[in-house]
Amino acid sequence: MKKWICIALIMVMGINLNGCSLFPDGTLNEAEDEGEYESLDIQETKITGTLLENMKVDAVIDADIEADWNQYKAVDAGFTKEETENNAKMFVHDDVVIKNVEEIATKEGEVLRYIYTYSDGSQFHSGSNIIYRSSDCGNKDHDIYIPNEYGMKISTEERFPLDELNGLSKQDSINKAKEILVKLGIEVCDNPRVYAMDVDSQNKYLESHGDRNKDIMSWTKDDECYYMIFKQSIRGLAISDVAFNGTSYTGVPAEVRVAVGHKGVEYIRIDYRFDVKETTSVKGQIISMEDALNMVKSAQQYYDDQTVTEIELCYLPVIKNGFSVVREYEIHPYWIVIIENKNVPGENGGEYQNKAIFIDAVDGSLYTRTFQNKI
Repeated sequence: MKKWICIALIMVMGINLNGCSLFPDGTLNEAEDEGEYESLDIQETKITGTLLENMKVDAVIDADIEADWNQYKAVDAGFTKEETENNAKMFVHDDVVIKNVEEIATKEGEVLRYIYTYSDGSQFHSGSNIIYRSSDCGNKDHDIYIPNEYGMKISTEERFPLDELNGLSKQDSINKAKEILVKLGIEVCDNPRVYAMDVDSQNKYLESHGDRNKDIMSWTKDDECYYMIFKQSIRGLAISDVAFNGTSYTGVPAEVRVAVGHKGVEYIRIDYRFDVKETTSVKGQIISMEDALNMVKSAQQYYDDQTVTEIELCYLPVIKNGFSVVREYEIHPYWIVIIENKNVPGENGGEYQNKAIFIDAVDGSLYTRTFQNKI
């Protein structure tokens, strides 16, 4: 089942970045005559305090301003028949062989993707994106169990109570996922989000959403797996888990998803692969976190009961021609600030929701985008 993320987009330009100072002791204070917030305690990977009267900060920081940041222009990564065949052979094992190859092309004969079907029913799709589903995936549709990072905030502790599955090593599973991604030529960050999908918890979720998931098969012990979400990276620096489509004004998942179970890799989904065509260095031009937070204040000052929970500096892909066969991208460094606030009364879902604010880390343009699941 394909998940799309709707975005409400507001562009705020020309926001004043002055009036805010970072003291040597790590405390961030607003000018006294403005009195908009009290203080922030900034450590290397953690920031706490009050940004506004209506906005608290208890956030993890993931940012390396001094890194070799660039602005990229890229297109969808191409593929050859030989490359695709070599990738497809990675999933041949035991008595499983490639049974059929289907070529999907435009009317003009341009190949869009190849679909390989194996003798056990598994499938491998290869084009600008890559998808693999083992026969053991069956009708499980692992994606439906995983909450998005944006939109309604869901307790993962309740849905995924276990950290480690019996008889299946978490670290070994992560290593298997990384190994197959290296072979596929996909560069990812080291620390994925990992969900231990045990039989009891997944069947409980199916039962509680019976009408919606009536065609999904119940889980057995053999179906247990680790579901991992990796962020892609360029030259060792993280890419956001969301790409923004500048044509349709929607956000789409840009991360890499892998499920590893008792029989090995069961599921892979890579929706975006980038082929960089132009590189422009912006090293030393990244605006400070102090400036980024000042812009967050301006954008969020009229909302109630907010808490900043994450601050990250990473790349954000923007699709410039979303409806074209070969997509073009601008990939720039952005400050991404995640804010938790109270859910709108009457909305379905949890009590809280997450909002992501994106700030271009070079030119300072700010977008506020509210993400909401659309399934």
